[in-house]
Amino acid sequence: MKKKFMILFFLIQICTYPIKMTAQSQVQIDLEILQDLSQLDLTAFINFGKGNFDAVSIPLVLQITMEYPENDEVALSGNVFWNSPDGNKNGQIISFESHPFSGVKVVSNQEFNKKIIFLAPQTNQTLMDENVKRGKPSGKYTINLSLRDINNGEVVTTSKVIEITNPTQTFFIQSPVMLSQNDVGGVTAIWDAVEGAKYYKILANVRRSKNQSLEEALNSSNPLINNKNVGLVTSKNLVEILDRQWLPGQEVVLRVAALVPSTNGEKEIYSSNIIDFYLTSNNTEEGQELTKNFGDLMNNVLDDLRENFNEDDESMNFQNVNGAQLLKMIESGQLTFSNIVITDETGRVVTYDELNNLLKYLRTNPGALINFSYQSN
Repeated sequence: MKKKFMILFFLIQICTYPIKMTAQSQVQIDLEILQDLSQLDLTAFINFGKGNFDAVSIPLVLQITMEYPENDEVALSGNVFWNSPDGNKNGQIISFESHPFSGVKVVSNQEFNKKIIFLAPQTNQTLMDENVKRGKPSGKYTINLSLRDINNGEVVTTSKVIEITNPTQTFFIQSPVMLSQNDVGGVTAIWDAVEGAKYYKILANVRRSKNQSLEEALNSSNPLINNKNVGLVTSKNLVEILDRQWLPGQEVVLRVAALVPSTNGEKEIYSSNIIDFYLTSNNTEEGQELTKNFGDLMNNVLDDLRENFNEDDESMNFQNVNGAQLLKMIESGQLTFSNIVITDETGRVVTYDELNNLLKYLRTNPGALINFSYQSN
């Protein structure tokens, strides 16, 4: 009887004891990082940080997967915190929040403001610039995301912590500053010294399209400066080492590399961050003046050829057909001086100012011109 009473008492306790049962949430969020962030070109995210989520050059970095009731509206928000490798700089880089949306369950960073529309982000420009200056991610990044169901108020969160040490990122270009305006007549590059470096090399090129990443633009054909060895200096006037002429209005990408001999005799190359900057001119009519001077000179040459050219005179080595073709291409804008490499008799590239002064001289001293040829590549 006592045993039956104990069993009955136990069943009563079970039935009367409050039991809390929690159903699985219908709102869920997951964050997936899609590539090795240590090799990510942060300069591609300059416009992203300013709220331009539509920038086509932004690489595919992350994907967000969401679950919520079919007919509910939700809102996505998040932020990114950064701690520098030395611990001296830390804080929130960016925070963002979307307008309410429904029906979207998967979205990548390339689809922001396409599948999901966002309010203008809040950014810490100082920390943003510091990251861009470094070129590639380094330090500790914490990405926090929240998904809020507007219908029932439920909020779910997820986080990713990414720690990056990048031994290949050893030094930075201090000048020119990213996206700065620089006079075409003289741009001085300044970079950090690398301990043990034997020499530095400079590579620069024109970025012809915003669709190009800085890396693609830098490695495209016909560079402005083709890995010139500048010795052990940590600053250089880039105009002095140009392999071809640059012009106002061009966007230029630049990288410095340091060669450091290792203990086993092999050579190691360390690369700086890649920066881009724009060329301007104190004289906005400089480019038009160069075109006009060249056009006047070519017209004088062609007129003289028409009047005096003797087919049997081998000393007249003018190629009038090519000359007329070149003049027509320049006047129509089909060919600009950024596409032309002009060298002297030693093969040295003639600078913008030197060419302009030469054209002015030849206009007033046409007899000094003894040979002209144009080669199309």
